[in-house]
Amino acid sequence: MAESRRNGPSDGGGGGARRDLSREDGTSGGSGRSWAGALLPDAGSGHQETPPRVLAISVLALLVASTGAFSRPAAGEEFLGFLWTLALVPPFLLSFYRGWRGASMALGAGMVALVAAEVAGRLALVGSVDWAVVAVATVGLVVVSLGAGVSSELFHRLGGSPMEAGQRRVRRTELERAIGEGEFTLYYQPIVDFEDRKVRGLEALVRWKHPSRGLLRPDEFVALAESTGLIVPLGNWVLEEALRHHGRWKDRFPGTSDLFLSVNFTTRQCLQAGLRERIRDLLAEHEVPPGGLHLEVTEGAVVEAGAALRRLNGLGVGIVLDDFGKGFSSLSQLSQGEVEGVKIDGAFVQRMEEDPADRAVVESILAMARALDLTVTAEGVEEREQFEDLRELGCHLGQGYFFAEPFPVTALDGGLAIRT
Repeated sequence: MAESRRNGPSDGGGGGARRDLSREDGTSGGSGRSWAGALLPDAGSGHQETPPRVLAISVLALLVASTGAFSRPAAGEEFLGFLWTLALVPPFLLSFYRGWRGASMALGAGMVALVAAEVAGRLALVGSVDWAVVAVATVGLVVVSLGAGVSSELFHRLGGSPMEAGQRRVRRTELERAIGEGEFTLYYQPIVDFEDRKVRGLEALVRWKHPSRGLLRPDEFVALAESTGLIVPLGNWVLEEALRHHGRWKDRFPGTSDLFLSVNFTTRQCLQAGLRERIRDLLAEHEVPPGGLHLEVTEGAVVEAGAALRRLNGLGVGIVLDDFGKGFSSLSQLSQGEVEGVKIDGAFVQRMEEDPADRAVVESILAMARALDLTVTAEGVEEREQFEDLRELGCHLGQGYFFAEPFPVTALDGGLAIRT
């Protein structure tokens, strides 16, 4: 937007009062005015007097422009420019905003507070009680906003703006309701043996049947569930539902009794009290052998919940390290006995044909796994070339769109069909 050179509106003769206040404000300096007062030009500086109404609106507008409420940084300037065209704010406010917008949060917010205090003090001295009240309220609003985080920088450090925090609370409530009302369903993706190309297992993948947004994938809600702790009830539901499905399949399809079921498990879930006993009871209830359940855990869970994982491994449950290669696992962690397999992160698999470095990572993981007698599953297999290379390199298992896309549980009624 082009910048105009028009002056601010006149207040009809209040300049003398402003000049008196400039001499009586008790500050040092050749002009007798505070630095904050310099931001509020008087008649002596060549500007027309700014009325109290405009000053109060200016502080409020500056506060709004600086709170990060806009989607674009430039939108704050456009907002102030619009108010100026309506003669609601003086023209110097735009220059002031541009000057401190890039400054640090503390400096910029402090300037807003000092300007607000200057306005409040001057209006109170003039005797404009109504506008002094408005100005004092403005100062209070600035202080409250400073406590909550005035700038987008602070909002980012606190995890988002108040509006974003409100949206997170709404999403959390929505997620709690969805868990309570059973809006989730499971999809399954086959895990295939590279040697004989037979299905050895199925990974359970949760989906949210959102009433207005349709079918949502895990990356659209799992992070929220983890940050709010709702991953525990959601994960427990996934585990129980998957075991229930497994029990149903082996009754209807004799060939599925040897399939293992792979379920993602977070660190929070691993640290639940009584987890070993609960899983033992669920396995018995659905007549699933302990080896028929594999829990896919993160590298962080191996570090933070190693003792719990060893107890589950002692029960006979398989522990598989998910997304291996992109975290911080060490050989000592893998050799402690709680992990019996690793899954190569799909990003390495998908780039191994073009990037020698990624191929080297895959080859190194396979060599390490052979030395530690670990089963390796390659994720993200999408092309025949990847399948052929991984088989030649000695990878045990694979999953990805090359074999089959994730499918709803009802699709299993027709049997398991994979690409070979």
